[in-house]
Amino acid sequence: MSAPVIDLKLRFRPGFHTEMQAGYEKLQFAFSQQAAKTIDPYVPFDTGVLKNSVIQASDFKGGKLVYNTPYARKQYYLHDAGTDLRGDTGLRGSYWGQRAIAEHKDELEKFAHLAAQRYLGGET
Repeated sequence: MSAPVIDLKLRFRPGFHTEMQAGYEKLQFAFSQQAAKTIDPYVPFDTGVLKNSVIQASDFKGGKLVYNTPYARKQYYLHDAGTDLRGDTGLRGSYWGQRAIAEHKDELEKFAHLAAQRYLGGET
């Protein structure tokens, strides 16, 4: 005697996955750009080349922010926040990404939630 089987496989209408994937990609792109904007005041500033490199070097669709200058790595580990930096806002310094995200976590979560509603649907 065979065991009873209950088939509970979810089936979506044709095209659903493609639509959701497109929405997710828009969501990821928007969130990456918002994170870059949030991090911007934390990036060490002399001429602006380092902080602006994120625009060209990043993969916003893939969720990767890249600061691509020959000295980016050194700057990432070199300075204490708010010390010896031109254009100092009191925020600029080492570990700019982690510090900005830690200080603005709630705002970024809210942005992601609202963006998910916009791009993936759901209640507003």
